[in-house]
Amino acid sequence: MKTRLLTFILVLLSPFAYANNIATVSGAYAKETPPTSTTSAIFLTINNPVAEDRALLSAKTPIAEVTELHTHVMQDGVMKMRKLDKIDLPGKSDTELKPHGLHIMLFGIKEPLKEGMVIPLTLTFDTGRMLNLSVPVKKMMMH
Repeated sequence: MKTRLLTFILVLLSPFAYANNIATVSGAYAKETPPTSTTSAIFLTINNPVAEDRALLSAKTPIAEVTELHTHVMQDGVMKMRKLDKIDLPGKSDTELKPHGLHIMLFGIKEPLKEGMVIPLTLTFDTGRMLNLSVPVKKMMMH
């Protein structure tokens, strides 16, 4: 009887234990845009603390008409962007979205993004969890 009760309690509490092992985001920022540009990108790091692989399925912000998950690939000696259906998040690791790699692409920006602005962003994961972020806009150094 004690074993059944203990098992019942553990099963009942397991979703709450798992809730503490959710993906976290750090270092998020959006790229400042020139006055006439209608595109930008968001970069960040996602930590998946659980052993199971997860995935980022989408990103959305009200400041852009279209928000897509992207990567860069080398094709015939030319670096090209490619839209992704998802970004894989391997278990117990960090996945970095950075310039010239994985990133969140913004198309149809409704106003220029200027340093100091903060934009809302919602990330949706394969677990169904949605994470709302406030993403600062940073000036990017040209090289």
